Amino acid sequence: MPSWKKVIVSGSSPVLANITASSNISASGNVIASNVYLPGQGIISFDDTLDGTDQYVSGKDHNISIQGDNYINLYANDAAGHVHIKSPTLKISQSVAGAGGHALFVDGSISASSAIVPLADAGADLGSSVLEWNNLYIDGTANIDSLVADTADINAGTVDLITSLTVANDVNIGSYDITAVEFKGNLVGTVNTATQNSITTATGLTSVGALNAGSITSGFTSINVGAGSITTTGVATLTTVYADTRKFVKTSTVAGNHEGDVVFMGGTEDMTPGAIYHYVAAGTWTLANAAAAATSKGLLAVALGEASDEDGMLLRGMVTLSADPSATLADVLFISAATAGRATPTAPSGASQVVRIIGYSLDSTDDQIWFNPDNIYVEISAD
Repeated sequence: MPSWKKVIVSGSSPVLANITASSNISASGNVIASNVYLPGQGIISFDDTLDGTDQYVSGKDHNISIQGDNYINLYANDAAGHVHIKSPTLKISQSVAGAGGHALFVDGSISASSAIVPLADAGADLGSSVLEWNNLYIDGTANIDSLVADTADINAGTVDLITSLTVANDVNIGSYDITAVEFKGNLVGTVNTATQNSITTATGLTSVGALNAGSITSGFTSINVGAGSITTTGVATLTTVYADTRKFVKTSTVAGNHEGDVVFMGGTEDMTPGAIYHYVAAGTWTLANAAAAATSKGLLAVALGEASDEDGMLLRGMVTLSADPSATLADVLFISAATAGRATPTAPSGASQVVRIIGYSLDSTDDQIWFNPDNIYVEISAD
């Protein structure tokens, strides 16, 4: 079939039914067509050549490729500024690393109505060690094989099925509780809780660094801290205590400072911390005095504060007295018959006075003693 070599039209809007060309079609103006058919592997180039090396769109079979040796930009000017891509799979690849090594650069946001997945399982990262995402918002479940976080702030909800939880710094649960039916792993570090909160478990809790406030309550089979220690400035309420060693250390120089067995009873106030008292039949405490058996033969204790029921009375242990007994180190100490509430290294010797050992001196000048009143006393004859 013969064909035209050139078609030159001088009109502004020529209309042709079909144009078939085996070479190039060039136009200095617009080419407007209802359909453009590129058989085989056609290329629409945006460069000065058709060699397919710069920016171009190509198509073959059911695939469309947008390629280029620089940035490829997609813009939209609809009301919301959206670029809509409706395809089961959007594949973005890069054979040569561009600026920053990114395969896809988005100056805005990406919205998806279905899953965003990598091409292979565990085949790609979200961010990098030098280019991190900022905040991640998930309304659902985050399934993570391994979590490394500078800070983990759980504002509500639960943390379930933890095999091992290890922290280098503190665990701060804020205004929430840690509750577990079964807590068998290690809790390493410091647990900071508000005073009203607690750690509750039905089985064992192993290796707690410190619980700075709050409480550990109910149902423990054991608390095992290994070579560590459990320390509280409050009250530890235990049904049964098994201890290989009760460790007492020498007290400070403050009167009433102590370590040992303490009772809270007697309803007595205005007491002198560090003074020695005698329990009497009225159910109260009076200053011990070896001048008579009535004020020295019964239960003895050292006042730890001004009120017996609030501050306590030491029955046995390390304690700092209110006054220097004028003893040398390791001296045997007795109840004083000369001054009520005092200790002395000199045994009373007067008629009707009581000789009763109450402990031993631990310092020559600073009033620290081991307080352990003897159950046996000697009353000197009045003859």
